[in-house]
Amino acid sequence: MKSSLDLNLKSEALSAVTSKVAMAALGFAGVVIFANELGAEGLGLYYLLLAPSQIIAKVQTGVGTALKKRISEAQTQAGEYISIGLLTHVVVTAVTVAVVVLFGSVLQRYIDAFEQPVLIALIVASFGLFEVAFKVFEGSGYPARASWMDTVRSVLTLGLQLVFLFMGYAVYGLVGGYVLAAIVTAVAMLVNTGVQPTMPSRTALGRTWSFSKWSVPNSLLSASYFRMDVIILGILFVSTDPVAAYETSLRLSQVAAYFAASISAPLVVKMSGLSSIGESVEFDLKNAMSYVGLFALPIFFGALAIPEALMVTVFGPTFSGAGPVLIGLALFQVLNSYRQPIDALIEATDRPKLKFRVMLVTVVVNVALAFPLGWEFGVIGVVAATVIAELTRFVLYQTVAYREFGRPVATRPMFHQAVAAATMFVAVELVTREFRIAGWLDLLFVVGFAGVVYFVALTVLSDHFRDLVSSTLSQLVSSETSDS
Repeated sequence: MKSSLDLNLKSEALSAVTSKVAMAALGFAGVVIFANELGAEGLGLYYLLLAPSQIIAKVQTGVGTALKKRISEAQTQAGEYISIGLLTHVVVTAVTVAVVVLFGSVLQRYIDAFEQPVLIALIVASFGLFEVAFKVFEGSGYPARASWMDTVRSVLTLGLQLVFLFMGYAVYGLVGGYVLAAIVTAVAMLVNTGVQPTMPSRTALGRTWSFSKWSVPNSLLSASYFRMDVIILGILFVSTDPVAAYETSLRLSQVAAYFAASISAPLVVKMSGLSSIGESVEFDLKNAMSYVGLFALPIFFGALAIPEALMVTVFGPTFSGAGPVLIGLALFQVLNSYRQPIDALIEATDRPKLKFRVMLVTVVVNVALAFPLGWEFGVIGVVAATVIAELTRFVLYQTVAYREFGRPVATRPMFHQAVAAATMFVAVELVTREFRIAGWLDLLFVVGFAGVVYFVALTVLSDHFRDLVSSTLSQLVSSETSDS
């Protein structure tokens, strides 16, 4: 375990984002294979099974968030907090098993394709353990390594799922691979913290409770917010096709927020350490805000330029018409990216109650709009409700920043990235008027062209970005030199 005060945000973020890119590529490959093998209906059923399970497991996530905060503080005995996390996981899993046994028939009516609702308990048990281990590993001073362990989980998940899928287990195989991979990587992270669990003191229990009494409801609300759309679509429509359109669009667009997540994870640990000794966190927050939209903005403008070509080429003809869903979710990811550093600020400065209140407002807005808009406009109405809810959260978070620092958190690099992304959009629009995307090679050409235009424009516009590239290259060169 190492001190949170010694974290280098740039190196941690670079390492984490590399792992996120690898994880995104693996996850993306998996979704493409599953969509083509199982079709929209089969893939939709898998995500319908995951949605309620992941919401339940967010109890462990909430407790894990509290543990991460406490472990990352200076001069903390980590062993007793690890014990609290494991005990919480056992209790939540036991309650889930009891509920599944008592109310299995009700669950079968929700997911009528599955004869064994115990699959929900298995997902909760495995994913919940992973969430506790992941948060503990991050708080122990290893946010980048934790991100890489998540990538290892993705590798194992995809490998096992492919084996089970080609053995003929279909959706059951996807669940089996998910469960086994989560358990293996969770155990590995707990071992690699280098800390032995110890009997928790009354003080440790009290300090965990003071944070988790807000972080647990907040995690449940957050999971409900991110997974509620799938459940609402399952309620509104008999077919699982809308769920598949939503989830594939989400998988294609969520890479936009990976960079923000990679920055925010070490940011929480760094700001928590600074805050615990009374130091200012404004510099680190503004620095993070300057980069979280680096990929989110061009991905949104790219989705805006060629939505149908992306969905049909990548996922097949059964996903024709899902382009507007992709555009909406890409816009959601832009807002999601820019709220994450402020979310990290609130978590790091020990204000889970504030985070809960903002999340509650966001969920209420989402649910209140999703049902009527979904009924009237279908899946795009549900997506619109999510975008409006996320915009509400973004405005509330900027209000928090204004009260904290006397001004909203906005930087010149954010503006430069938006202009470069808009320039890219115009260039892609002009090219695709003369060039029809008919397959993978055409799509890769257009995406590559778009990336070149974006980064050239950004290099010309932003001295901040030029400095980042220069310092990163210098760091890589010095690392290579020291290794040799």
